[in-house]
Amino acid sequence: MTREKLEPGEYRFLRAFTPGYLAVNSLLVALGVSLAVAALIFQFAAGSAGRWSWESLLVIALALLMCAFIAVVLARGAGADRRLTDTPEPTGDDPSLIEVRPKVGGTLVLHFAWSLCAGAFAVHVLRRTDLWRVEVDPQLLQVRRGLEFAGAAPSTFEVDEGEQFARICSGLTALSWSSWIAALGMMVAAWLWTNRRRSFVWFSAHGIGYLPSRVGDRGYRDWADIASIEHAELMEGRAFWTTGHEFIIVTTAGEKTVVRMMCGLSVPRAAMAAVLDDAAPHVERIDIDPDDNPWGDVVPQRKRS
Repeated sequence: MTREKLEPGEYRFLRAFTPGYLAVNSLLVALGVSLAVAALIFQFAAGSAGRWSWESLLVIALALLMCAFIAVVLARGAGADRRLTDTPEPTGDDPSLIEVRPKVGGTLVLHFAWSLCAGAFAVHVLRRTDLWRVEVDPQLLQVRRGLEFAGAAPSTFEVDEGEQFARICSGLTALSWSSWIAALGMMVAAWLWTNRRRSFVWFSAHGIGYLPSRVGDRGYRDWADIASIEHAELMEGRAFWTTGHEFIIVTTAGEKTVVRMMCGLSVPRAAMAAVLDDAAPHVERIDIDPDDNPWGDVVPQRKRS
């Protein structure tokens, strides 16, 4: 059993990157990359025929960048998941008073819905014939057939080859974007569903439990050993959205444990503050405010009377 200390928050990937989950998302990313590369080839072909577009190159580059980002997350998550196979569940000798879990609800529905929308958009793109070939006026086709029958060169009425390649490039780019959007939505939705019942942090009358960051850590500390607890929002837009939360637990000996989780909290900070008031009033609290103040007021360290 390894006792290797992990990166802060790396254990948030636990129970998310199953073989089936990795296979589906890796397939979507590989499909997105392949389509973007094919679109790039067709854009160069269109450019050589006089239909060069820097906007198309930028859009293709962004698609490749997003696919690479998702691939990096999948690779790191799979590695962390394998390393944490033997990490124990949080345990304690007394029942929990409050448990902090990822808040699924609307976040799960939103990410799953946008994956379905991305799939529906991909089907729509595939069904649009105007994205895969240039439509030619039937009257022009009749004139062309007449000129060919008369032995004249119908160059005036030939399909613009550069425009044809540009249309195909647009279709492939749209499919590439829909692939990585679907992968991103499925990645978050599956993580939330897998970890919906997993307690990342929990408070009891005698101590605090948490998802341990290394094998050998039983995931529990008595309140007498805790000096401070800090909560922080990660990558948030303050009043608009929050994509993650972080809890930093510092012991009286100076040892620090960081617990991170994606998406919202299953319980408000005011409820956590109420439990801490009763169970551990001596613990310094940062951004766990009785009034649920979003600006992170500090509750000074207090002594039990």
